[in-house]
Amino acid sequence: MRFLFLFAALSGSLCAQTIQLSGTVLDKETEMPISFVHIFTKDTRTGTVSATDGKFSLHIPATLINTYLYFSTVDYEIDSLLILRTNVSSTIYLTPSIYALNEIYVIPDSTLLRDCYDIN
Repeated sequence: MRFLFLFAALSGSLCAQTIQLSGTVLDKETEMPISFVHIFTKDTRTGTVSATDGKFSLHIPATLINTYLYFSTVDYEIDSLLILRTNVSSTIYLTPSIYALNEIYVIPDSTLLRDCYDIN
């Protein structure tokens, strides 16, 4: 009986040391889900990736409460969320970032030219 009580007490304290965050990552303009968004803490020890429907779920150690959770993916600005005990489910809206390219230069690899034309 003592073993059962000890086990229950330890498992309760282990569960209390983490909180589960979940939510959905959406495009701010179209409100469409964004897949494969990297979701991580500043120390990068805790993280996950959003699913194809933009949903994510992550267990955060209680020591990271009042720190930030970051959301990053290609073609979108990085955003962050303050981790609190109360925000266990959130919807994150990422803003698309647009890159304007003036010119693109395509230069052949000189080693390929040397091989093709047998240049020493």
